[in-house]
Amino acid sequence: MTIIKYLSYLVSGAVLFFVAFGLYLPDDYKVERQIKINAPADEIHIYVGNLDRWHKWTIWQDLEPDMQINVLKSEGVGAEQRWSSKSGTGSLTFTRTDDFYGVDYDLVFDSSTTAKAGIHYSLADQATIVSWQMSGQVTTPVIGPYVAMMMDGMLGPTFEKSLINLKELVE
Repeated sequence: MTIIKYLSYLVSGAVLFFVAFGLYLPDDYKVERQIKINAPADEIHIYVGNLDRWHKWTIWQDLEPDMQINVLKSEGVGAEQRWSSKSGTGSLTFTRTDDFYGVDYDLVFDSSTTAKAGIHYSLADQATIVSWQMSGQVTTPVIGPYVAMMMDGMLGPTFEKSLINLKELVE
């Protein structure tokens, strides 16, 4: 009986530590990846600035083949797409777009969680550095900060592979 009593104390202590520690962790995250593409920004923007062309270089549908995407407006400020899949629903809306700047967009997941994201261009000799970043907060009590800590590992590889696809498409 004593071993069970000590194990219950140990498990209770671990749970209490997990909860208490989670209350003090930051719940915000930022994910960023970049790639050098041997093309001018306006040629890259043909694919980045048009939501009808995102399927040519992003890997989201490779990860979730059942995903249904509906593009409501493909280009310009206010361009919007909505999606639904087994893992949830969401929308993406361009808030800024420019051939030499890139795009900024808002993401909404499952009608509640929001994130700010952007794909930006900067000159590098005769090439363009394309940076893709996303930031937000995971506000779910206790577990949210732990999820926020894992966002780079979850999204970073997706950004990397998509940027490689964009490079191969444009070059």
